[in-house]
Amino acid sequence: MSSLGQLLSSFTVPLQIWLSPEARSRVAAVLVERLGHRAQIQTQALAHAGSLRGPAVLLVTAREIMAPAADDLRELAARAHPGRTVLIGGTDDRDTLMAGINEWGVVRVVPSDPDAETVLAAVADAEAMLKREVALETAIDDLDIENSMLASAIDQLSSGLTDGRSRVSAAALTSFAEGLAVTLEREVARLAEVGALDPRIEDARRGLSLLTALVDRAYDRATTHPTNEDDRHPPEPLDDIIEMVRQLIVYQGGAPISGVLGSGLSTSIEPLALVHHLMSMADRGPLGSACAMEVYRSGEDAVIELRYESADAAQLVSAYKESITWPLLASAGARITTTEADPHILRLNLPKASASNA
Repeated sequence: MSSLGQLLSSFTVPLQIWLSPEARSRVAAVLVERLGHRAQIQTQALAHAGSLRGPAVLLVTAREIMAPAADDLRELAARAHPGRTVLIGGTDDRDTLMAGINEWGVVRVVPSDPDAETVLAAVADAEAMLKREVALETAIDDLDIENSMLASAIDQLSSGLTDGRSRVSAAALTSFAEGLAVTLEREVARLAEVGALDPRIEDARRGLSLLTALVDRAYDRATTHPTNEDDRHPPEPLDDIIEMVRQLIVYQGGAPISGVLGSGLSTSIEPLALVHHLMSMADRGPLGSACAMEVYRSGEDAVIELRYESADAAQLVSAYKESITWPLLASAGARITTTEADPHILRLNLPKASASNA
């Protein structure tokens, strides 16, 4: 078995095949004979619909899906999700085919009196589609878990700073970041193999790769100069941080954000918190997403400027100060400002910017 096949087998549940009454009379014998050793074949699916749980491959006939009283079969098809339906017959009827595809989740159509190999091939295709959907849903769930873990890491760091227990917080963040980095790297490797199945999985893999790099940097910061409060946070290149934010937004399904980079500036503010806060400001916020984001120097400050299409930036200030990461930025002297010259611009001022050595 290929490595991809092994990966998919780890995501899937045992194959279930459910037969409608008319499908039972046409294909039950061949399915039981050829697949009975590895599949759970329910020949009386409609009679036991209340106790069945998907995912499953459902086989129905064209006459059944077009019948006036097809509600029970529709419920059975819903229970089979994310499994798909194989339609028997209807190959020469456009209305039947359209209804099957749009309303019943049909992925394969076979003749009214199919031979054994045709039926088996259609069920195999439906099974492959089922595995793909289970893998996709599992990968999305895993990504949600990793994002929750990142939010937890930010909460830990914020709590440590608020309570003044910086050493305890650094130790907790160090342990958490080290373990989370290992977890993220494992998920990236798994998604890299599944990525060929769906572009959304590939975007999830790329997003996790960026998050892994970000957590690694948080770990490095937590373990650098642990006894010297002034030196323990090495400056981070702002251009790199903003580029990471832009990429994460795209990988999460957001629109690309323009803006010239190349400031050459750095900041000592925690990059994990800064990335989180910039994403909350730039991606699908209370009054929409930012259309441009860039950074420049103003006196001793680095200014990250966000432009919105039509939002009144002044209305966003209080909303973004409610972010869980804002206390971390505010404690380092960060400020959110607006400008009378353009009501669509919001600025994040970061104090004591320095020239980047990167």
